[in-house]
Amino acid sequence: NGQNVGDQCLAALAAYLRENFDETAVIARFVGDEFALFFAGPVGLTEARRAYDSLKGIGLKTSRGSFFIQLSGGISLFSEQEPELDMHVQRAYLAMHHAKESGKWCCKQYEPALQEHVGRRYAIKTALNNALSHDEFYLVFQPIFDIRRFGQFVAGYEVLLRWKSPHLGVVSPVEFIQVAEETNLILPIGEWVLREACLFSVKLRQMQGNFINIAVNISMLQLALP
Repeated sequence: NGQNVGDQCLAALAAYLRENFDETAVIARFVGDEFALFFAGPVGLTEARRAYDSLKGIGLKTSRGSFFIQLSGGISLFSEQEPELDMHVQRAYLAMHHAKESGKWCCKQYEPALQEHVGRRYAIKTALNNALSHDEFYLVFQPIFDIRRFGQFVAGYEVLLRWKSPHLGVVSPVEFIQVAEETNLILPIGEWVLREACLFSVKLRQMQGNFINIAVNISMLQLALP
C-alpha cells in the first residue's frame, strides 16, 4: 500500500544519506519524513548549501518502482558565541518551514526575523479561532465600473474580507487567509462571507430595484466541498 511504499522511500533516503556523507557527519531521522545532518569542523554556508544541492532530485528505489523526490532544507550555522545544540536544531527547523512556505524544494538559512515571523503566525492562528464568533470580520465592497458607459457607472461590486482583531489590530488578508486555509477555518469564514454578500445583494436590490453583480472570492478548499 501507499504507506508501505512511503516507508521504503524513507529507508532508501536514509541509506542514500549514509552512503554519500562521510563518518564526520552525524545523520538522524528527526521526525516523520524529516532528517537532520550535523557537520563537524569549519563548515560554512557554501558547504551546507552544497550538501543540500547533492540531495536534489535523487531517485529512490522501492518495490513499486523508483521515485524522484524533492527536498526542502533549513540551515543553522554554529558559532562560539551560540554553541547550544537544541537552539540550532530549532533554528534549522524554522528555516526549513520557511523554505516550504516559499514554494518548497529550496533551502533557506536561519535569520532572526524568522523567529518574529513564526511568532506572528502563531498569534494569528490563535486569534483566528475566535474571530468569527466574536464578529471581528467585516466586508468592504469595491465598486466595479463599466468604462464602456458614460460617467462612473457601477456595474457591480467585489466583496473583500477584512479582519480587525482587538489584540493584533487590522490584519492583512495576505497574512490571515493562508493561515485560515491551513487550519480549515476558511470554510466557516467563507460561508459567512457568502451569506453576508447575499444579504448585501438583496438589500441593494430592494433599494435600487434592479439586479447588480456581486463578485466573491472563494477558497479552493471551499470549492472542493460537495
